[in-house]
Amino acid sequence: MTDNIAIGAYRAARSLGIRLPEDLSIIGFDDAPLVADLTPALSTVHPPFFELGVRAAEIALDLAPPRHVLLPTTFMKRESSSRPKS
Repeated sequence: MTDNIAIGAYRAARSLGIRLPEDLSIIGFDDAPLVADLTPALSTVHPPFFELGVRAAEIALDLAPPRHVLLPTTFMKRESSSRPKS
């Protein structure tokens, strides 16, 4: 859902004349398929949805004990983010 919120931030920034990423960097979380097609393409975090579902199902079906699970994510660097100006 946070990629959708980021799209709303795009709209708000444009309505205020704020340029992306020159004036503001925006980063989402979800890596929804459409965000790579935005202008500029949205930088986002890609979570391992399949692995998350497998682990959740294993716990829900008592196939694995509930435990702390850390899954790796991938940062998808695209054009909506840049280094801060000094």
